[in-house]
Amino acid sequence: MRLSIPRLRGVLIAGAALLVLVLVAYIGIGRYRSLMVYRRLLKKSGISFTHDTNGFTYSQSVLDKKIFTLHAAKATQLGSGKWALHDADLTLFDKNGVAADHIMGSEIDYDESSQIVRAEGVVDMDLLPPQGLTNSGRAVTETDGKTPKPPSASKPDAQPIHVRTSGLVYMRKLRVASTEKEVDFSYGGMQCTAIGAEFDSGASTLRLLSQVRMQGVAHGQPMVVTAAQAEMNRDTNITTLTQPTVTSADRSASADRAVLNLRKDGSIERLQGIDHVVLRSEFQRVTAARLDATLNPQTLPEKARLSGDVVLTGTDNTRPMHGSAATVDAVFDAHGVPTQMTATGGAKLSVMDRRADVRGMNRSMEGATIVASFLPGRGRSSARLSEAHAIGSGHAAGDSIVPIKGAGVAEARKTTQIWGDDLRLAFVGDANGRSEAHKLDATGHTRLQQDAPMGAQTASSSDALTVAFAPDTRPGGGGKGAAPGGLGVASAVQSGHVTMNNRAAAKVGSTEPGAVSNGVADSASYDGATQQLTLSGNAHLDGDNSSLIAPVVVIDQVTEDTDARGGVQTTIRNAKSMDAAQSAKPAPVTHVLSSTAHFVHATRLAEFHGTDAEPVKMWQDASQVQAATLLFDGVHHTLSARGAAPGSLIHAVFAGTPATPKPGAAAKPANILRVASQKMDYNDVQREATFSGGVTMDGSKGEVRGQRAVVFLTPATKSASSPPPPPSATPSVFGGSGGQIDRTVVSGAVQMDQPGRHGTGEQLLYTAADGSYILTGTAAVPPRIVDAQQGTVTGATLLFSDQGSTIVVAGDAAAAKTPGGRVRSEMNVRPKPEERQ
Repeated sequence: MRLSIPRLRGVLIAGAALLVLVLVAYIGIGRYRSLMVYRRLLKKSGISFTHDTNGFTYSQSVLDKKIFTLHAAKATQLGSGKWALHDADLTLFDKNGVAADHIMGSEIDYDESSQIVRAEGVVDMDLLPPQGLTNSGRAVTETDGKTPKPPSASKPDAQPIHVRTSGLVYMRKLRVASTEKEVDFSYGGMQCTAIGAEFDSGASTLRLLSQVRMQGVAHGQPMVVTAAQAEMNRDTNITTLTQPTVTSADRSASADRAVLNLRKDGSIERLQGIDHVVLRSEFQRVTAARLDATLNPQTLPEKARLSGDVVLTGTDNTRPMHGSAATVDAVFDAHGVPTQMTATGGAKLSVMDRRADVRGMNRSMEGATIVASFLPGRGRSSARLSEAHAIGSGHAAGDSIVPIKGAGVAEARKTTQIWGDDLRLAFVGDANGRSEAHKLDATGHTRLQQDAPMGAQTASSSDALTVAFAPDTRPGGGGKGAAPGGLGVASAVQSGHVTMNNRAAAKVGSTEPGAVSNGVADSASYDGATQQLTLSGNAHLDGDNSSLIAPVVVIDQVTEDTDARGGVQTTIRNAKSMDAAQSAKPAPVTHVLSSTAHFVHATRLAEFHGTDAEPVKMWQDASQVQAATLLFDGVHHTLSARGAAPGSLIHAVFAGTPATPKPGAAAKPANILRVASQKMDYNDVQREATFSGGVTMDGSKGEVRGQRAVVFLTPATKSASSPPPPPSATPSVFGGSGGQIDRTVVSGAVQMDQPGRHGTGEQLLYTAADGSYILTGTAAVPPRIVDAQQGTVTGATLLFSDQGSTIVVAGDAAAAKTPGGRVRSEMNVRPKPEERQ
């Protein structure tokens, strides 16, 4: 109760002094008693209130544990339980009743009834950081506004986070301090600002409500962190950022949300990026649905996982790249440098290198899983790719620049592709410290394909494959001794069930594709310097018109020339006969056995080599040729046979098909002619086989010897519209008619031996159609036949047949001067007994 002294003056003037003294005493005692009662009530409720020369102090406890203490150097009562506090310090206690946080302001209003503290002016706060951010720096202090107090016993090494803001409101009932104004704080060298903040001392969380920005230096590099919101929980050591973006030097990272788990020593133990994760560097961009990473005490990455449609995009115009996978796992060393990355789930990576060619040369790799291993680079914080391992449906590809002739351009692109169940690609460092592909090992269903200019293609498959790559010689590439640009193949080795398919380059100016060949072998090797492919171990090679079997086959992929050695078997599918009578018959087939073989694609030459002891053997149907060397000219359709040494002989067999007998007549045997000479030259266009260097011909009717012989094969019947025979690696041997003989001419010291008959002369003509012979000589040496029954017959020309004993002699009287000789214009000889039947 308050008594007004002016009112008492008007009523009790006489006893004013005494009454005043009585009232003053009474009021003083009442106030004292009331104050004692109030203090006892405050004590019971955990509230204490003091007012001394040091100022005003108000505190509250629950179960003997302090909640907060509000101290001010000066307190002014504003009425209705409201106070104006000057130079105020609000101390907030943690759940253990230990001082944790301080809020300081020069002017603070406190409302006892609502228990709300407001500070419109500048407010400084010292907040205890999460356990994971404590270090050996400056400890938290309890202050009375001016004089520091000893640090809290439970937090002996906690360095507080200092916050400055304004418009702060503390609601004691909720134990929440909040502001809508700008917040500025710093910690560990990082400066932070935000608009709006909320600190919940009960939940021990700090929330930054909008426009969060932190900047400072991390690992020697400037770093800026921005977020829409941030929340830090001191009890769980977890910090959550909404829409964060971290930028350091030329790198940045962002996500819809990030969660950081802190260690006791203040380092980040775990980092999570959730939804729309984006990692950027100067020339690369990685996106994923989620990032999970663990970090070492130096806040450097130890392990990281990107998951959910991981996509890598290169933004460098000179080296654009693209990669994708379902997940990517990375392992780092103690310096935060990657040592291994594993991409799983349809992993793909491609790089287009435009440093030397604006069109770009592609390099790519894909597989169910790709494991990339790294070695330390030149810098402490750099790494160099040492190996890429594709597991499951692996595929690698690369382009290179190769020279090209005859197409109007100096060089063109060549693409190499490799498939396998398991691909292991090793890299080496070039002169500039970059990684260059060195060697690739592939196993399981491997395939090597090279697409060259002009439509040329070589494809081969095997059980295992090893490819060595040539270094890059482009500007900034690998240097001396390297390939002329791109990912060139230095060598390739395939083993186990090798199959091959080759398509030759198209001719210049032609729209027709090149010839196709197929092959199989136990193993295959490719030499990039010579561009030769070698098939080894029971090699089989099939072309458009021929097939080849040999222990070793070597193919020049530039010239398309082929070499075979070690017991070669060649089958030649000749052009189909253009004989109208034989048009329904299949094309003739020629077989060749040789020690070695050489095929020249440009000139259509085929060489087969053996020895005199083991000659080349060639046959078509029953016709044969044997010689140390056989040379086919597919352009001119010729065949040459030679021995290995002077005087060596070649052998040929002509097995003509006999004429179809008349109805009821007995079938005649095949017309067999065997020829031995030093040389044989066959022309398929003229259908002539010329033998020289001494000739011996052995037929079913006898033997003929001479210096030279020409065997004429039956000419093919051609229509006016028949095209000329196409060029091929080999001619249609023996005319493609099975060696059907039309006529034979033997010349030069001819000697003929038939059963019971011997003849000599300068030339002998045999016609197969009627089995007739014409033997001629010279004026000095006329032809002569010595017959067992008829004696000696001579004349300028002797005509006889293999069907009987009749000899027709045409000549002059000079022939009669030969001792013992006779001249007749016609002579009938009595048939032999066996001929009468």
